Amino acid sequence: MVALVAFTRDLSEIGGSEMNLKLEVIGVSPPCPRCKKTEENARKAAAKLAAEGVKVEVAKLDVTAKESISKYGVLVTACNRN
Repeated sequence: MVALVAFTRDLSEIGGSEMNLKLEVIGVSPPCPRCKKTEENARKAAAKLAAEGVKVEVAKLDVTAKESISKYGVLVTACNRN
């Protein structure tokens, strides 16, 4: 499981107090127990940040998908599916 965080900020909000973050959780599909736990933890963290006024989008990406490989290069996972 690889967790990648991409921080983004809406340029129209510069000077404001709103911050938008994107968290991409990259792992195998179907997810192994470790992948599931990582995504669960990311969503829990997003909920805590939302309470502080930070909008977090959590996206689950497949490590073997062409989109993931082309965006981040060849990714390797240590997932043993146990």
